[in-house]
Amino acid sequence: MREKFKTLRDKFKDKTSNLFHKLNSIQKDYYTKTLPKACKDVFTLGSSKSYPMTLNFNKGFCVGLYKGLNSLKPTYYDAPLSTLIIAPPGSGKTAAVAVPNLYKCA
Repeated sequence: MREKFKTLRDKFKDKTSNLFHKLNSIQKDYYTKTLPKACKDVFTLGSSKSYPMTLNFNKGFCVGLYKGLNSLKPTYYDAPLSTLIIAPPGSGKTAAVAVPNLYKCA
């Protein structure tokens, strides 16, 4: 029997599909194995870490965290003064800081 003859078009399709599969596997290997973890943190733009706000009415409410010598330490606000809350829309400014403060004063 005579083998089926591949046209030039079919040969080109086979070579390009093999090339795309090889490039795809190289790209996957690069991003999963060879890219350092430090670069992954940069690419996530800090969104991978979150620090929940705590409520402690004995010390006041937690305004934020600051870096101490060995760990992050919360900053509490217990005076009935003004506070400037700056964050993007939808980040929970009212629910996390303003409403608990109003409940404490009432």
